Amino acid sequence: MLHPKQRAHLKKLAHHLDPVLHVGKSGLSEAFMAELDQALEDHELIKLRILEHSLFDLEDDLEDLLKNSRSEFVSRVGKTLVLYRKSFSLKPEDRLVLPPVKK
Repeated sequence: MLHPKQRAHLKKLAHHLDPVLHVGKSGLSEAFMAELDQALEDHELIKLRILEHSLFDLEDDLEDLLKNSRSEFVSRVGKTLVLYRKSFSLKPEDRLVLPPVKK
């Protein structure tokens, strides 16, 4: 679970990113979820856009998307979502560094 400080840091990093995936009419199909998994593994922090005619409903489907992709919700602006998942396949120097959290 992301701390608000970490979420704010990731949101700032994601600002300049373009969406790498688009949720279309097929919704959260197996093919889409495989692409999402690969994108998160390759980049850790991604944007995805929900297209106009998509069957994806933010209220109902967001929790399933996060659970099935094992990702964390960072932010949402309109129909664009930012997701984060730590990648262990990246070299340590290529991984995102989150700010430490005081307990």
